[in-house]
Amino acid sequence: MKFWTRARIAAGIACAATAAFGDSAEALYQKGRLLHAVERHAEAIELHTQAIAADPYHACAFHDRGTCHHHLEQLDAAIRDYETAIELVCRHVDRVHAALAAARLERNEFQAAFHHADMAIGLMRDDWMKPHLIRGRASEGLGDPDGAIEDYDVAAEIDPSSWIPPARRAKTRFSQRELKNGLRDLLLADRLLLADGPAKIVLPICWAYLAALWMLSQRFPDLWRKMCRAESTFWAKHGALTPRFAAAGARFSSGRGFRILLNATALLYLALSILVLSAPLWMIS
Repeated sequence: MKFWTRARIAAGIACAATAAFGDSAEALYQKGRLLHAVERHAEAIELHTQAIAADPYHACAFHDRGTCHHHLEQLDAAIRDYETAIELVCRHVDRVHAALAAARLERNEFQAAFHHADMAIGLMRDDWMKPHLIRGRASEGLGDPDGAIEDYDVAAEIDPSSWIPPARRAKTRFSQRELKNGLRDLLLADRLLLADGPAKIVLPICWAYLAALWMLSQRFPDLWRKMCRAESTFWAKHGALTPRFAAAGARFSSGRGFRILLNATALLYLALSILVLSAPLWMIS
């Protein structure tokens, strides 16, 4: 969404919040939420601070201000606000525990991250993948890969269309040298990640095309030479190539130079394919 469109929406809803709640702490909190929604985090922090000044027990304002600090990578401030929101019993306390676990995880405080993710899982009212992913990563940091894989399995059951749980599981299994299972999880993550993308169609077509060219040039050289001569004659006949260029093209296509070029192209495409297929691993790093 364009910036001016988001700003207009925020301004319109802010006016509605003022009309509904006046200048109360709730109005300031709602305006802060709207600014947070359009990614104006610094301004949202100011409004949440004003809401907290008007009502020091506004737990949701602490939660949202912590979220804004988190987006700005101000982890110390975010952790303080999350902890205050928990103490004040925010109505979305499971979400606050999950956010606090994520902030602790970013600081490599694995024991605290595990504790708060565990609290979020125990308190959440519906199936939610995020706490399981956080607890799994914390388990890895604490040296418990089996516990991490169990959490990733649960996360995959909650959202079977997400590529993140199998990618996390693959990374953990590769670190434990479980290559077969890790490769299986990586291919599953690739399938889910590329399900709606052009790579799902383009990669197999390119591989089939290169395989056919390689097979013809390496295994059936006589047939390959005839095809190259026929193609050059066709383009020369229709004026796309001069006879001289057509003859040179036929010689190159049927010679050793073309096979070397074809092999180099295949190796380059293989490297690019490996990069694409390993995308889930470096996207979650």
